[in-house]
Amino acid sequence: MLRRIHRWLALTLFLPLLLVCLSGAALVFRDELLPLLTPAIVVPEQAGDTPRYERVLAAARAAAPGADAVDLLAPRAGRAVEVWVQQGGALRTLFVDAGTGRIVADSDLDFLPLAMLYRLHKTLLLREAGETLAGLAGLALLFLSLSGFVLWWRNPAMPLRIRWRVGTLALSFDLHRSTGIVFAAILALNAFTGAAMTFDGLSSAAVNTIAGAPAGTPPPAGTPGPMRELDLLLAAARAAVPGGEIARVSVRESKGWVVARFRLPGEQVTFGMNRVHVEASTGQVLRVSLRQELAPGNGMFEWLYPLHTGQLVGGGYRAVLVAAGAAPVLLLATGFVLWRRRRRRGG
Repeated sequence: MLRRIHRWLALTLFLPLLLVCLSGAALVFRDELLPLLTPAIVVPEQAGDTPRYERVLAAARAAAPGADAVDLLAPRAGRAVEVWVQQGGALRTLFVDAGTGRIVADSDLDFLPLAMLYRLHKTLLLREAGETLAGLAGLALLFLSLSGFVLWWRNPAMPLRIRWRVGTLALSFDLHRSTGIVFAAILALNAFTGAAMTFDGLSSAAVNTIAGAPAGTPPPAGTPGPMRELDLLLAAARAAVPGGEIARVSVRESKGWVVARFRLPGEQVTFGMNRVHVEASTGQVLRVSLRQELAPGNGMFEWLYPLHTGQLVGGGYRAVLVAAGAAPVLLLATGFVLWRRRRRRGG
């Protein structure tokens, strides 16, 4: 029964599994590849401590008026600022020169391969329904990895080998079995972390329930009114988290908030687990949520994201993640050969 479920689950979800795994493998070295594949984002560095975020936000607003949400990633020396715009359920990626306010790359107008791959990995290019399907593909990969290991464990005495000259069926069996065992643990780990981040509300609630910790509640909506200059709002946020480095700024005008996310010294490479909610119309700090004060289910993302991307471990492990992301191509191809041969034999 387990073998049959393993086989049919792979046959049913082979396409989303391939898309999620291959796009994930391509994104492992995203930061290094970005300026090579999109050279327009390389811009002159700006001297002095000039306001940056307001200029970038103005460019995003002009490009996407009425956007539901705007997220600005922290500026990096010599690169345009990356901006994520949510509008009508679609994700749009902009790169804005903070010195001039000029949009140098736009995923709606330009082919940005890594932006496309990110949307493919996260949503299968199908917006919200695709994100759910990608999460289900992650859960399927977790089951396939674990069930494949169980099937191997039932007969561990059979050696791991690859017989190159004994026919297609035997070769497919050896490649499927050996590749599956070599990458089972890594595939299961990344499938678990990816699914947990996709279904973040459910996974956080589950961990908090197990730990007996109450879930956090968002601050009340801000006072209606025109939004103050973004750099002034962020100055108030910085004062609330001394020594923190801004990792991401989320503008939510419909809620009357700006959320500044900070990384503190020694923390992992995430989008910032220390959040400061600032009222957009007044600049008043509504809430400071430091990582150590978060419920366990919310704080787990401090290590979940860098573990999923390989940044928690290092360059060697990231290279292994690339190979693991490509492994399902071979696993699904050889599994299909084995399934087709069994069907011909009536098995």
